[in-house]
Amino acid sequence: MKARNKKSETPLHSAAKVGNVDFIRALSQCAPDVVKDAVREIDENKDTALHLAAKHGHGDVARELMKLDPGVANMFNKEGFTPLYIATVGGYTPLAITMLQEAPSLACE
Repeated sequence: MKARNKKSETPLHSAAKVGNVDFIRALSQCAPDVVKDAVREIDENKDTALHLAAKHGHGDVARELMKLDPGVANMFNKEGFTPLYIATVGGYTPLAITMLQEAPSLACE
């Protein structure tokens, strides 16, 4: 996805931030290859859409993003945090559990 806002966020970042899982699903159906590549795109803080979903406690969005690319959960942002760490510290226990269910190997990393 080439379109970005002033914070270098893609439409996927914006949808993840506000919890718009329907938009992410629609994008995935219309252009699955584009969305799969966009899952690893980072903004100015090196946050992926999954980082933003974790920061805002959107478990349904995180699940959709991890279905596209479970490995994105291992990416570090500017502060050196993974999405799982962000969800755990933020008190979003159900989200952290969802992430571990989608990618059990995260428990070992």
